[in-house]
Amino acid sequence: MKDVLLEGMKEDIVCLPVHDAVAVQQQHQEWAKEVMLETWQRHMDGVKTKVKVDMP
Repeated sequence: MKDVLLEGMKEDIVCLPVHDAVAVQQQHQEWAKEVMLETWQRHMDGVKTKVKVDMP
């Protein structure tokens, strides 16, 4: 999660950690999804997972 938040800081994207998820502005939802998947695969030696996107 820390890596996702740091990537957001680099891109000037506000990320709010919520348990095992991040809240971002709707315009950044695809960015968040991609970064979450990339970070997971990097830390889990290539193991793939799914990401669920919830809208308000």
